[in-house]
Amino acid sequence: MAQAAPIIFAGDHTLLPNTPGQIIQIMISGAAEDPEIEGVNLYLQIGNANSGPVITALELVNGTIFQGTTNFADDLGTVPAPQWQAAQGVTLLSPASIPVPSNGVLATLTLDTTGLTSGSWSLILDPSAIGTTDFGGAPATLINGTLSIPEPASLVLLAGLGVGWMGRRRASERH
Repeated sequence: MAQAAPIIFAGDHTLLPNTPGQIIQIMISGAAEDPEIEGVNLYLQIGNANSGPVITALELVNGTIFQGTTNFADDLGTVPAPQWQAAQGVTLLSPASIPVPSNGVLATLTLDTTGLTSGSWSLILDPSAIGTTDFGGAPATLINGTLSIPEPASLVLLAGLGVGWMGRRRASERH
């Protein structure tokens, strides 16, 4: 019986305008019959042009499924444009070591939206112009996502709805 490949979700993320240091997570979900992996080759691309949020950092160890692995090597490689980020990470485990679980946070990205006030961009795992994401040669199921900065009017509407909801909640708590 063939085992299902773990799934990597880029996710849909709402960002703030003109703000550096925004962190998003790339998640992984493994099938019950194949719950562990030994490494990952991760390639990410934002949009198809040289515009949009800029990836300023990519974390593959701290706060991820690879936390605590002692022989982890990450190589960010050469990035062809600020919106493209290539990362390769491979856990170098001895035969006595146990692979990491394939459920949880695979990576965190730090993004900068300085100069951007609104828009929407694809967060691409497949097909990336810079490589194919996989698990050290083993296949992965890849689900692309989006990054968006809502129009300023949408932000005002969302803020108004939030204030209205809080007022209703407080009123119901008093009764």
